[in-house]
Amino acid sequence: MRPCIVIFAILIAFAWLDGYAQTKNPMDSEVALILGSFYPDKYQGVLVAGGKSPAIDELLVLAKGGDKKAQHVMGMVYTLIAFRCCEKSEKDRNKFEAAAAALFQASANQGLLDSMRMLAHAYQSGKGVERDEKKAIDWFERAAASDDWLSLESLGDMAYEGKNGFSKDKEHSARYYEKAAELGGWTAQLKIGRMYEDGDGVPQDYQRAMRWYVKCYEEYRVGLEARTRIGNLYLKGLGVPVDPVSAYAWYLSALKMKLSVDSRNRKEANKALKQLQRSLTREQIAEARAYKFPNGEQYVGEWKGDKYHGQGTYLWPDGRNYVGEWKNDEPDGRGMMTFADGRVKSGQWQSGKFVGP
Repeated sequence: MRPCIVIFAILIAFAWLDGYAQTKNPMDSEVALILGSFYPDKYQGVLVAGGKSPAIDELLVLAKGGDKKAQHVMGMVYTLIAFRCCEKSEKDRNKFEAAAAALFQASANQGLLDSMRMLAHAYQSGKGVERDEKKAIDWFERAAASDDWLSLESLGDMAYEGKNGFSKDKEHSARYYEKAAELGGWTAQLKIGRMYEDGDGVPQDYQRAMRWYVKCYEEYRVGLEARTRIGNLYLKGLGVPVDPVSAYAWYLSALKMKLSVDSRNRKEANKALKQLQRSLTREQIAEARAYKFPNGEQYVGEWKGDKYHGQGTYLWPDGRNYVGEWKNDEPDGRGMMTFADGRVKSGQWQSGKFVGP
Protein backbone atom coordinates (compact mmCIF):
# COMPACT_ATOMS: atom_id res chain seq x y z
CA MET A 1 0.00 0.00 0.00
CA ARG A 2 1.43 3.38 -1.00
CA PRO A 3 2.32 5.78 1.87
CA CYS A 4 0.08 8.51 0.47
CA ILE A 5 -2.96 6.21 0.76
CA VAL A 6 -2.11 5.45 4.38
CA ILE A 7 -1.70 9.14 5.20
CA PHE A 8 -4.99 9.96 3.48
CA ALA A 9 -6.79 7.24 5.45
CA ILE A 10 -5.32 8.54 8.72
CA LEU A 11 -6.27 12.15 8.01
CA ILE A 12 -9.81 11.30 6.94
CA ALA A 13 -10.40 9.06 9.94
CA PHE A 14 -8.96 11.69 12.28
CA ALA A 15 -11.45 14.20 10.91
CA TRP A 16 -14.25 11.73 11.68
CA LEU A 17 -13.18 11.70 15.34
CA ASP A 18 -15.11 14.95 15.71
CA GLY A 19 -18.29 12.95 15.11
CA TYR A 20 -17.09 10.25 17.46
CA ALA A 21 -16.56 12.86 20.18
CA GLN A 22 -20.23 13.73 20.04
CA THR A 23 -21.48 10.19 20.58
CA LYS A 24 -23.31 9.35 23.79
CA ASN A 25 -20.79 6.67 24.84
CA PRO A 26 -17.38 7.39 23.26
CA MET A 27 -15.58 4.43 24.86
CA ASP A 28 -12.81 6.71 26.12
CA SER A 29 -11.71 4.22 28.78
CA GLU A 30 -11.31 1.46 26.19
CA VAL A 31 -9.31 3.74 23.89
CA ALA A 32 -7.09 4.64 26.87
CA LEU A 33 -6.67 0.92 27.63
CA ILE A 34 -5.46 0.25 24.07
CA LEU A 35 -2.91 3.05 24.29
CA GLY A 36 -1.69 1.92 27.69
CA SER A 37 -1.41 -1.74 26.72
CA PHE A 38 0.87 -1.04 23.75
CA TYR A 39 2.81 1.82 25.37
CA PRO A 40 2.78 0.97 29.10
CA ASP A 41 5.79 3.16 29.91
CA LYS A 42 4.39 6.21 28.12
CA TYR A 43 0.60 6.11 28.00
CA GLN A 44 -0.44 3.97 30.97
CA GLY A 45 -3.43 5.72 32.56
CA VAL A 46 -3.56 8.37 29.82
CA LEU A 47 -6.67 10.53 29.74
CA VAL A 48 -8.88 10.36 26.66
CA ALA A 49 -11.88 12.68 26.36
CA GLY A 50 -14.33 12.43 23.49
CA GLY A 51 -11.85 10.43 21.46
CA LYS A 52 -9.23 13.17 21.73
CA SER A 53 -5.93 13.09 23.56
CA PRO A 54 -2.40 14.47 23.09
CA ALA A 55 -1.35 10.81 23.03
CA ILE A 56 -3.53 10.19 19.97
CA ASP A 57 -2.10 13.30 18.28
CA GLU A 58 1.42 11.93 18.87
CA LEU A 59 0.52 8.49 17.53
CA LEU A 60 -1.05 9.95 14.39
CA VAL A 61 2.16 11.80 13.61
CA LEU A 62 4.17 8.61 14.14
CA ALA A 63 1.74 6.56 12.03
CA LYS A 64 1.93 9.04 9.16
CA GLY A 65 5.70 8.83 9.41
CA GLY A 66 5.58 5.05 8.90
CA ASP A 67 5.92 3.82 12.50
CA LYS A 68 4.43 0.30 12.36
CA LYS A 69 3.51 0.11 16.03
CA ALA A 70 1.69 3.46 15.95
CA GLN A 71 -0.10 2.39 12.77
CA HIS A 72 -1.30 -0.76 14.49
CA VAL A 73 -2.46 1.02 17.63
CA MET A 74 -4.43 3.61 15.66
CA GLY A 75 -5.90 0.77 13.60
CA MET A 76 -7.08 -0.81 16.85
CA VAL A 77 -8.56 2.52 18.00
CA TYR A 78 -10.47 2.94 14.73
CA THR A 79 -11.67 -0.67 14.90
CA LEU A 80 -13.00 -0.06 18.41
CA ILE A 81 -14.79 3.11 17.33
CA ALA A 82 -16.33 1.37 14.33
CA PHE A 83 -17.58 -1.45 16.56
CA ARG A 84 -18.76 0.57 19.55
CA CYS A 85 -19.83 3.95 18.30
CA CYS A 86 -21.09 3.67 14.73
CA GLU A 87 -24.02 1.31 15.25
CA LYS A 88 -26.52 3.75 13.70
CA SER A 89 -24.40 4.81 10.75
CA GLU A 90 -23.19 2.10 8.40
CA LYS A 91 -21.42 4.76 6.33
CA ASP A 92 -19.34 5.95 9.30
CA ARG A 93 -18.64 2.39 10.38
CA ASN A 94 -17.39 1.47 6.90
CA LYS A 95 -15.10 4.53 6.86
CA PHE A 96 -13.51 3.68 10.20
CA GLU A 97 -13.11 0.03 9.19
CA ALA A 98 -11.45 1.07 5.90
CA ALA A 99 -9.07 3.38 7.74
CA ALA A 100 -8.21 0.62 10.23
CA ALA A 101 -7.57 -1.88 7.43
CA ALA A 102 -5.29 0.59 5.66
CA LEU A 103 -3.26 1.04 8.83
CA PHE A 104 -3.08 -2.71 9.49
CA GLN A 105 -1.95 -3.24 5.89
CA ALA A 106 0.84 -0.67 6.23
CA SER A 107 1.99 -2.13 9.54
CA ALA A 108 1.69 -5.75 8.35
CA ASN A 109 3.84 -4.93 5.33
CA GLN A 110 6.54 -4.01 7.83
CA GLY A 111 6.20 -7.35 9.60
CA LEU A 112 4.21 -6.53 12.75
CA LEU A 113 2.55 -9.80 13.79
CA ASP A 114 -0.48 -8.25 15.47
CA SER A 115 -1.24 -6.28 12.30
CA MET A 116 -0.80 -9.35 10.12
CA ARG A 117 -3.43 -11.12 12.17
CA MET A 118 -5.81 -8.16 12.21
CA LEU A 119 -5.45 -7.75 8.46
CA ALA A 120 -6.18 -11.45 8.01
CA HIS A 121 -9.37 -11.03 10.07
CA ALA A 122 -10.32 -8.03 7.93
CA TYR A 123 -10.00 -10.07 4.73
CA GLN A 124 -11.82 -12.97 6.39
CA SER A 125 -14.79 -10.81 7.40
CA GLY A 126 -14.74 -8.22 4.63
CA LYS A 127 -14.53 -5.36 7.11
CA GLY A 128 -12.73 -2.39 5.58
CA VAL A 129 -11.58 -4.41 2.58
CA GLU A 130 -13.19 -6.66 0.01
CA ARG A 131 -13.60 -10.15 1.47
CA ASP A 132 -10.84 -12.42 0.20
CA GLU A 133 -10.35 -15.91 1.70
CA LYS A 134 -7.00 -16.49 0.00
CA LYS A 135 -5.54 -13.26 1.33
CA ALA A 136 -6.92 -14.03 4.79
CA ILE A 137 -5.23 -17.45 4.83
CA ASP A 138 -2.02 -15.95 3.43
CA TRP A 139 -1.76 -13.36 6.21
CA PHE A 140 -2.69 -15.88 8.91
CA GLU A 141 0.00 -18.22 7.59
CA ARG A 142 2.60 -15.44 7.52
CA ALA A 143 1.91 -14.62 11.14
CA ALA A 144 1.76 -18.30 12.10
CA ALA A 145 5.18 -18.84 10.53
CA SER A 146 6.52 -16.44 13.15
CA ASP A 147 4.85 -18.42 15.96
CA ASP A 148 1.78 -16.22 16.46
CA TRP A 149 -0.43 -18.64 18.39
CA LEU A 150 -3.63 -16.71 17.71
CA SER A 151 -3.09 -17.05 13.96
CA LEU A 152 -2.29 -20.74 14.35
CA GLU A 153 -5.52 -21.17 16.28
CA SER A 154 -7.51 -19.31 13.61
CA LEU A 155 -6.09 -21.64 10.97
CA GLY A 156 -7.02 -24.56 13.20
CA ASP A 157 -10.57 -23.26 13.50
CA MET A 158 -10.91 -22.96 9.74
CA ALA A 159 -9.56 -26.48 9.17
CA TYR A 160 -11.79 -27.91 11.92
CA GLU A 161 -14.94 -26.32 10.51
CA GLY A 162 -14.03 -26.51 6.83
CA LYS A 163 -14.54 -22.79 6.30
CA ASN A 164 -12.87 -19.84 4.58
CA GLY A 165 -11.27 -21.85 1.82
CA PHE A 166 -10.21 -24.83 3.97
CA SER A 167 -11.39 -28.37 3.45
CA LYS A 168 -12.70 -29.92 6.66
CA ASP A 169 -9.69 -31.72 8.13
CA LYS A 170 -9.63 -32.32 11.89
CA GLU A 171 -6.20 -33.95 11.83
CA HIS A 172 -4.81 -30.82 10.18
CA SER A 173 -6.72 -28.71 12.69
CA ALA A 174 -5.22 -30.64 15.61
CA ARG A 175 -1.70 -29.92 14.36
CA TYR A 176 -2.45 -26.19 14.31
CA TYR A 177 -4.07 -26.31 17.76
CA GLU A 178 -1.25 -28.32 19.31
CA LYS A 179 1.42 -25.95 18.03
CA ALA A 180 -0.60 -22.96 19.28
CA ALA A 181 -1.03 -24.74 22.61
CA GLU A 182 2.70 -25.37 22.90
CA LEU A 183 3.24 -21.63 22.38
CA GLY A 184 1.01 -20.89 25.35
CA GLY A 185 -2.32 -20.34 23.63
CA TRP A 186 -4.83 -21.04 26.40
CA THR A 187 -7.88 -21.38 24.13
CA ALA A 188 -5.91 -23.70 21.87
CA GLN A 189 -4.89 -25.73 24.92
CA LEU A 190 -8.54 -26.22 25.79
CA LYS A 191 -9.47 -27.11 22.20
CA ILE A 192 -6.71 -29.70 21.73
CA GLY A 193 -7.55 -31.10 25.17
CA ARG A 194 -11.16 -31.62 24.09
CA MET A 195 -10.00 -33.34 20.91
CA TYR A 196 -7.81 -35.79 22.85
CA GLU A 197 -10.54 -36.43 25.41
CA ASP A 198 -13.15 -37.13 22.72
CA GLY A 199 -10.87 -38.82 20.17
CA ASP A 200 -11.94 -36.13 17.73
CA GLY A 201 -9.47 -36.01 14.85
CA VAL A 202 -6.74 -37.55 17.02
CA PRO A 203 -6.37 -40.88 18.85
CA GLN A 204 -8.22 -40.72 22.17
CA ASP A 205 -5.73 -39.99 24.92
CA TYR A 206 -7.08 -38.96 28.33
CA GLN A 207 -3.64 -38.33 29.79
CA ARG A 208 -2.79 -35.83 27.06
CA ALA A 209 -6.21 -34.25 27.51
CA MET A 210 -5.50 -33.86 31.23
CA ARG A 211 -2.10 -32.36 30.46
CA TRP A 212 -3.60 -29.62 28.31
CA TYR A 213 -6.45 -28.88 30.71
CA VAL A 214 -3.96 -28.45 33.56
CA LYS A 215 -2.00 -26.02 31.36
CA CYS A 216 -4.97 -23.66 30.93
CA TYR A 217 -7.09 -24.02 34.07
CA GLU A 218 -5.79 -20.74 35.58
CA GLU A 219 -7.01 -18.63 32.63
CA TYR A 220 -10.37 -17.16 33.64
CA ARG A 221 -11.87 -17.26 30.13
CA VAL A 222 -11.44 -21.01 29.73
CA GLY A 223 -10.59 -22.09 33.27
CA LEU A 224 -14.11 -22.99 34.34
CA GLU A 225 -14.48 -25.51 31.52
CA ALA A 226 -10.94 -26.85 32.01
CA ARG A 227 -11.53 -27.38 35.74
CA THR A 228 -14.88 -29.04 35.12
CA ARG A 229 -13.31 -31.39 32.57
CA ILE A 230 -10.47 -32.23 34.97
CA GLY A 231 -13.10 -33.02 37.60
CA ASN A 232 -14.88 -35.30 35.14
CA LEU A 233 -11.67 -37.21 34.36
CA TYR A 234 -10.98 -37.77 38.08
CA LEU A 235 -14.59 -38.75 38.76
CA LYS A 236 -14.68 -41.31 35.94
CA GLY A 237 -11.07 -42.50 36.27
CA LEU A 238 -10.15 -41.57 32.68
CA GLY A 239 -6.37 -41.37 32.30
CA VAL A 240 -6.05 -41.18 36.10
CA PRO A 241 -7.19 -43.39 38.98
CA VAL A 242 -10.76 -42.81 40.14
CA ASP A 243 -10.51 -40.03 42.71
CA PRO A 244 -13.79 -38.44 43.86
CA VAL A 245 -11.97 -36.25 46.40
CA SER A 246 -9.87 -34.63 43.68
CA ALA A 247 -12.96 -34.38 41.48
CA TYR A 248 -14.77 -32.52 44.26
CA ALA A 249 -11.86 -30.10 44.64
CA TRP A 250 -11.78 -29.30 40.92
CA TYR A 251 -15.55 -28.85 40.63
CA LEU A 252 -15.52 -26.55 43.66
CA SER A 253 -12.66 -24.50 42.20
CA ALA A 254 -14.57 -24.20 38.92
CA LEU A 255 -17.52 -22.65 40.71
CA LYS A 256 -15.21 -20.07 42.31
CA MET A 257 -14.29 -18.60 38.91
CA LYS A 258 -16.53 -15.58 39.33
CA LEU A 259 -15.44 -13.74 36.16
CA SER A 260 -16.37 -16.60 33.85
CA VAL A 261 -19.64 -16.36 31.91
CA ASP A 262 -19.57 -20.06 31.01
CA SER A 263 -23.02 -20.96 32.35
CA ARG A 264 -23.14 -24.44 30.78
CA ASN A 265 -20.02 -25.73 32.52
CA ARG A 266 -20.93 -23.89 35.71
CA LYS A 267 -24.21 -25.85 35.82
CA GLU A 268 -22.38 -29.11 35.10
CA ALA A 269 -19.82 -28.51 37.86
CA ASN A 270 -22.54 -27.50 40.32
CA LYS A 271 -24.60 -30.62 39.57
CA ALA A 272 -21.58 -32.92 39.95
CA LEU A 273 -20.57 -31.22 43.19
CA LYS A 274 -24.01 -31.69 44.72
CA GLN A 275 -23.99 -35.38 43.80
CA LEU A 276 -20.57 -35.82 45.43
CA GLN A 277 -21.73 -34.01 48.56
CA ARG A 278 -24.28 -36.78 49.02
CA SER A 279 -21.77 -39.60 48.52
CA LEU A 280 -18.56 -38.38 50.21
CA THR A 281 -17.90 -38.53 53.92
CA ARG A 282 -17.38 -35.37 55.96
CA GLU A 283 -13.68 -36.23 56.20
CA GLN A 284 -13.37 -36.61 52.42
CA ILE A 285 -15.05 -33.25 51.82
CA ALA A 286 -12.67 -31.62 54.31
CA GLU A 287 -9.74 -33.18 52.45
CA ALA A 288 -11.06 -31.89 49.11
CA ARG A 289 -11.49 -28.38 50.51
CA ALA A 290 -7.82 -28.31 51.55
CA TYR A 291 -6.68 -29.59 48.14
CA LYS A 292 -3.39 -28.20 46.86
CA PHE A 293 -3.58 -27.44 43.15
CA PRO A 294 -0.72 -27.99 40.67
CA ASN A 295 0.24 -24.29 40.77
CA GLY A 296 0.55 -24.35 44.57
CA GLU A 297 -2.78 -22.62 45.23
CA GLN A 298 -4.45 -23.76 48.45
CA TYR A 299 -6.96 -22.67 51.10
CA VAL A 300 -6.92 -24.14 54.57
CA GLY A 301 -9.46 -22.88 57.04
CA GLU A 302 -13.10 -22.45 57.96
CA TRP A 303 -16.07 -22.60 55.60
CA LYS A 304 -19.69 -21.57 55.43
CA GLY A 305 -21.43 -23.72 52.86
CA ASP A 306 -19.03 -23.79 49.90
CA LYS A 307 -17.44 -20.43 50.66
CA TYR A 308 -14.29 -19.46 52.58
CA HIS A 309 -15.72 -17.97 55.76
CA GLY A 310 -14.09 -17.48 59.15
CA GLN A 311 -10.40 -17.93 59.88
CA GLY A 312 -8.28 -19.21 57.03
CA THR A 313 -5.00 -19.18 55.13
CA TYR A 314 -4.73 -18.86 51.35
CA LEU A 315 -1.65 -19.47 49.23
CA TRP A 316 -1.54 -17.96 45.73
CA PRO A 317 0.64 -19.22 42.87
CA ASP A 318 2.42 -15.84 42.62
CA GLY A 319 3.84 -16.25 46.13
CA ARG A 320 1.28 -14.22 48.08
CA ASN A 321 -0.34 -15.58 51.21
CA TYR A 322 -3.13 -14.24 53.41
CA VAL A 323 -3.79 -15.28 56.98
CA GLY A 324 -6.86 -13.96 58.71
CA GLU A 325 -10.60 -13.57 58.50
CA TRP A 326 -12.70 -14.44 55.43
CA LYS A 327 -16.25 -13.72 54.36
CA ASN A 328 -17.95 -15.00 51.19
CA ASP A 329 -14.67 -16.18 49.62
CA GLU A 330 -12.82 -12.89 50.21
CA PRO A 331 -10.49 -11.51 52.88
CA ASP A 332 -12.79 -9.60 55.21
CA GLY A 333 -11.94 -8.58 58.75
CA ARG A 334 -8.53 -8.66 60.42
CA GLY A 335 -5.78 -10.25 58.40
CA MET A 336 -2.27 -10.07 56.99
CA MET A 337 -1.25 -10.33 53.35
CA THR A 338 2.40 -11.18 52.68
CA PHE A 339 3.67 -10.61 49.14
CA ALA A 340 6.37 -12.54 47.30
CA ASP A 341 8.77 -9.58 47.58
CA GLY A 342 8.37 -9.49 51.36
CA ARG A 343 5.93 -6.58 51.59
CA VAL A 344 3.22 -6.96 54.20
CA LYS A 345 -0.25 -5.44 54.56
CA SER A 346 -1.67 -6.09 57.99
CA GLY A 347 -4.92 -4.71 59.31
CA GLN A 348 -8.53 -4.45 58.26
CA TRP A 349 -9.82 -5.93 55.03
CA GLN A 350 -13.21 -5.53 53.39
CA SER A 351 -14.50 -7.51 50.39
CA GLY A 352 -10.96 -8.44 49.40
CA LYS A 353 -9.52 -4.92 49.70
CA PHE A 354 -7.16 -3.55 52.32
CA VAL A 355 -8.84 -0.60 54.08
CA GLY A 356 -6.28 0.27 56.73
CA PRO A 357 -4.36 -0.79 59.84
